[in-house]
Amino acid sequence: MKRNLLLCAALLYFSVQGVQAQFLKNLKKKAEAAVNKAIDENTTTATKKQPAQQAPAEQTTDAPAPQQPAAAEKSAPLQAYAKYDFIPGQNLIYADNFAGEAVGELPAGWNSNGNGAVTKLNNFSGNWMRMDQ
Repeated sequence: MKRNLLLCAALLYFSVQGVQAQFLKNLKKKAEAAVNKAIDENTTTATKKQPAQQAPAEQTTDAPAPQQPAAAEKSAPLQAYAKYDFIPGQNLIYADNFAGEAVGELPAGWNSNGNGAVTKLNNFSGNWMRMDQ
C-alpha cells in the first residue's frame, strides 16, 4: 500500500513538472507575440505621414506677406554628396580572366561558402565567374 502511494505520488510529481514547463513556454511565446505586436503597431504609426500642422502666423498690416514662386513648391529629390578621391577606373585593384580554369568548377585559390563556378557566356568571349548565394 505504501509502495503504491509512493509510486502514485512520484508519477504525479513528474507529470506536473512537464505541464508547468509547457505552461511557461506558452506564456513566454505569448509575451513575445505581444511585444512584437506592440513594436509593429508603433512602427506603422510612426512611419505613416502625419498631416502637417500649420502654426498661426503673426501678420502685421504694415508689410504684405511675400509670395513664393510656384517653382519653389516642387522640391528636388534628396541627394547626398561626399568628398572622396576615388576615381573609377584609375587604379586596377584585381583582375583575373580565368583562362586556365576548368568550366563548371570554382577557380583554384578561391574559397567560398556559397556556390560559384567558372562559366562561358554566349555574348562575351572568355571565361566568367558566376557566384550564387
